[in-house]
Amino acid sequence: MANPLETIAWREQAIQKQITEWQKLILSQAGTRALLDGNLEESAVLRPLFDKLRKLYVDDLPLVKLRECSDVIIHVEGKDIHGENPQLKAVNWLGRTVRTQFSKLATAALPGADKRSNVAAKEAQWEITGLVPGSIFMGFALHRTPSAIGFEEGDKEISELIVNAARSISIVPQFVSSGGVNQELTEAITDPALRDAAMMAAMQFAPTKTSQFDMVEIFAPGGASGTLHYRERLALRHALVKPMMRRKQDGAFVGELNEVDLDSSRFQLRNIPGMGTLRCVMDFTPAHARRWLGHKVKVTGTYDTDASGRPRLMRVAEITVISEQADIRDLG
Repeated sequence: MANPLETIAWREQAIQKQITEWQKLILSQAGTRALLDGNLEESAVLRPLFDKLRKLYVDDLPLVKLRECSDVIIHVEGKDIHGENPQLKAVNWLGRTVRTQFSKLATAALPGADKRSNVAAKEAQWEITGLVPGSIFMGFALHRTPSAIGFEEGDKEISELIVNAARSISIVPQFVSSGGVNQELTEAITDPALRDAAMMAAMQFAPTKTSQFDMVEIFAPGGASGTLHYRERLALRHALVKPMMRRKQDGAFVGELNEVDLDSSRFQLRNIPGMGTLRCVMDFTPAHARRWLGHKVKVTGTYDTDASGRPRLMRVAEITVISEQADIRDLG
């Protein structure tokens, strides 16, 4: 497959060659005679070619450059985002949403079996790679720091997991319609925790009734792309009440509960012996959360596993406090 920048360069050369050939013809004796006879208008011939060249420089080239240096590109469209102030609001919203949702996706994607994974999920930094105004296109790339000696491969693997987690949002819209979320999404995103987090992130990116935009597209350059409207937001919100599962099993796990997300009714159970973390879903109140936070707890319910059989997502029916842990209280 041709490199997009090379394709742009080839198109530019082709247009420039056409312009040069027409200019030679017009300056030739035959061309001059045709101009005098009114059979050939220089502006009529050259204007479309210059328009193509202008479009290449103004529209196509910035997008190609954005694609070349971004892990994820988000496109926002709507009749109310044109103009300086509306665009600034849209850009600020995009920056906040990316920072929040990409962090949650990283937390869900990394197994959390070691301290390094937990730190990487929380400290992952996303850089803005470019902004194409008008119908807003905004690119983001994970900031990759030099690895410490002896940890290069491990750091690279963690970075790839974080990037792939963010890119997974683009897969979700392909399986969402006004009728709901197609169960085939469980085959497209096989990790239950990541799938649930990607659905949650897609819902947060989708327009609301009061948004200044009415469409959001999420691109994974070289991979999937998906479009979100208000109807997808409604379908996802309904589907997330009861998390989508593929390999249902009943069981119980013991771990530490140090933070919860009240808005999504979700939390990560950490430091489970031999497992790391488990993404949990349960309806709870702030009062309930305060009783659990900072304690070792036992969760009982129905869980789903990844392809290797590792428990990754649980719909919790009951929580029992086992013992006190470090006093870390975060209601999310």
